[in-house]
Amino acid sequence: MLPFSFGMVVPPFLGQEFLTGSPDLVDAKGYVRVRDTYQSEEYDDVYAVGVAAAVEVPWQTPTPVGIPKTGYPTETQAHVAAKNIAAQVRGEEPKEHKEFGDIPAVCVMDAGNNGVVILADKMLPPRKHGMLIPGPQAHLMKLGFEKYFLWKMRNGYTQLP
Repeated sequence: MLPFSFGMVVPPFLGQEFLTGSPDLVDAKGYVRVRDTYQSEEYDDVYAVGVAAAVEVPWQTPTPVGIPKTGYPTETQAHVAAKNIAAQVRGEEPKEHKEFGDIPAVCVMDAGNNGVVILADKMLPPRKHGMLIPGPQAHLMKLGFEKYFLWKMRNGYTQLP
């Protein structure tokens, strides 16, 4: 075992079955119930973001899905959680919060050689602005972003957007 100050469990992207043994932590579908600080509703020292978090949405789908499925909303949630974890480590109360519905929608959905760019002022309605841009440029954007992201990580430019 390696010594560490902070630990994180990152399970394989297979769903949340590993959590179902903790019914006081997860909902019936296996998602961690969270507050807008992304702390578990039950345990202040457990955080969940992205597809692991149970996010309240005003609709139901026939197949349960984790929300969000794209990087920007998950990254926003992770920033909130990280600031709150740091506050807890310092002995302070977590005070950062961001409602999922208020996170801007900046998404590129790739589907092979096609896709959709989604831009909106908020993830959930009511929205003031929003647009869907379908076409092959979404696929090209994903490829370009992947190459840029890998380049900046390999070269240590972690502060670049």
